[in-house]
Amino acid sequence: MNNIEYKIDSKESFDLIIIGNMTKDYLNDSSDFQLGGPSLYAAITASKLGLKTLLISNHTINKNYFDNFPLLNVLNMSKNSDTEFLINYTNDQRKLVLKNKASKISLNFNNKIKTKMLMLAPVLNDFELSIKDNFEYDLCSLCIQGFLRKDINQGIIELIDDEYYLNSQGINIINCSSEEISKLRIENLLKNSIEYISVTYGPNGSSLIDKYNNITKYKNYDPRILVDPTGAGDVFALYMLIFYYRTNNINYAVEIANCAASFVVEDLGIDSIPDLINVKKRLNI
Repeated sequence: MNNIEYKIDSKESFDLIIIGNMTKDYLNDSSDFQLGGPSLYAAITASKLGLKTLLISNHTINKNYFDNFPLLNVLNMSKNSDTEFLINYTNDQRKLVLKNKASKISLNFNNKIKTKMLMLAPVLNDFELSIKDNFEYDLCSLCIQGFLRKDINQGIIELIDDEYYLNSQGINIINCSSEEISKLRIENLLKNSIEYISVTYGPNGSSLIDKYNNITKYKNYDPRILVDPTGAGDVFALYMLIFYYRTNNINYAVEIANCAASFVVEDLGIDSIPDLINVKKRLNI
C-alpha cells in the first residue's frame, strides 16, 4: 500500500495526513540530491512513531524510496516535476536557490477524508489553505514557513517583506521560527481557532504563545554534535502535534518536541530523524 500510485478511498481513515511538496536538495553544487521538505521530514517521523500516515505531494520520486516506511502512504496528484533547491552554506548560514518548482497541490474529493490530525507543511506556496476543507479532522497544525517565502533574483529564497494575512479558521497550532514570527499579526490569529503558536529559536530552545497571549519559554536539549539544522523545525512541529493530541498536555508536547529536534541537527537528511526510544532517553536525562 505504501507507494506512489496509492489511490485514496473515502471510507479509509488515517492517524495523520500531511500536505506539502517534497523537495530534491542539491548540497553545495553537488550533482547528487537528497530528499527533503517539511512534509517528508514530518511524514517519516510520523511513520517511525507508528502512525498510519498519508502524505500528499506532487513529485517524480520513485515509489521504491518509501519501502522502508510501511505505515507511510503517498498520494501523488501530479508527477510532472519536483521542487528542487540548491543549498549552500556560508558562515553557517543556509542559502536556498530555487531550481524548479512543482505544481500546486489541488484536491477536490467527493467526500471528506477522515483523519485524527492534519498537518499543513508547504515548502513554497504549495497549495491554498482552503485545501483543509477536504478533510474531517480533530486537530490541525500549520508549518507556516512555506507561505512566508518568496523567490527573488536568480531564484534566491527569502522571507516576504510585509506582514502575512492568514485566515486561520480551522487551524489549531501554528509553528514558526523566530524570524518568521515578525511576519504574523499575532493578535488577529489568536481571535480565531488558534490555540497555540510555537516559535523555535534553534539552539536557544522555543517559546509557546497561547490563545490568551501568555508566553512560556522552553529550554534546548544539547545535541552530541552539530552537523546540519535542516529538518529540526519540521520534526519539532510533528512531535508537538502528535504528543499534544495523545496527551492533551501542551507542556509535555513541547518538551519532547524540543528533545526530538536536538537529534535532527546531528546528521544530514532524513537519517537524522530519531526513534522514539532514543528521544525518551534524552528527555529523561
